[in-house]
Amino acid sequence: MRKMIKRRNIIWLTLLVSLFTRSLVFSLNVAVSPAVLEFLAEPGEFFTGELEITGAKEETVRMRAYLEDWQFDRGGAVNFFAAGTLPRSAAGWLRIEPADFIVPAGEKRLIRVFGTVPPETEAGDYWAAFFVESIPLLPAKKSGVTVTGRLGGSITVTVEGETEKKAQVTYMNVCWEEGITGKIHFVNEGNVRLNPHGRVEIRDIQGKSVETILIPEARVLPGQEREIRFGRKIVLEKGSYVALAILDYGGEKLVGAQAVFEVGS
Repeated sequence: MRKMIKRRNIIWLTLLVSLFTRSLVFSLNVAVSPAVLEFLAEPGEFFTGELEITGAKEETVRMRAYLEDWQFDRGGAVNFFAAGTLPRSAAGWLRIEPADFIVPAGEKRLIRVFGTVPPETEAGDYWAAFFVESIPLLPAKKSGVTVTGRLGGSITVTVEGETEKKAQVTYMNVCWEEGITGKIHFVNEGNVRLNPHGRVEIRDIQGKSVETILIPEARVLPGQEREIRFGRKIVLEKGSYVALAILDYGGEKLVGAQAVFEVGS
């Protein structure tokens, strides 16, 4: 049995907290930890981990736990889907027990997240989202208001085997209007998550570098596309310029693209 991978990416942890959480501390002050579970397992292997639910200080809370699928759209926003509907979903392998439970006031409760990788699964990353949601202990009155909330995070299962980091930039757009804005279309063609980052160099018509814009790390799932946006308010003289994007995604080679733009009077 393999242990969970150590949570190694604080930037990703913070991103997931902000993207998945409906309310970091919802009305009943319930908390869930960790926000990210990562497992490493071979085909056919069992894996297990835990989530810690911290209850409200002065109120007993009933909770339910469940799974959904998720992925980024091209702009980087998270979209959710029914569990088991996406091609690289791990939801069908995963179980959460108990799925319905009570957290007494001021106490904590551990719930298990576990599963078995199907024997014929190809190597690479698979994922799902987990949520824990409050349920009223008593039925709401017809004239009353029921207050609930949910917290969630991501579960990733990396299946061991021949993994591949492969990507390309298919196009790059640049606009000028009192500064530069643009987007780089990045495609993850491999079977593991990629974290492209890099820079955009602004060069004049003679090839001299006049500005550099750093591109912060993005997250691109296997088989997914991402529009990585950049921009800065800069001052350039009238003329023609080239924007050269250079991205490092952890593969053997860097990828990039270039676009020409004009700065008017």
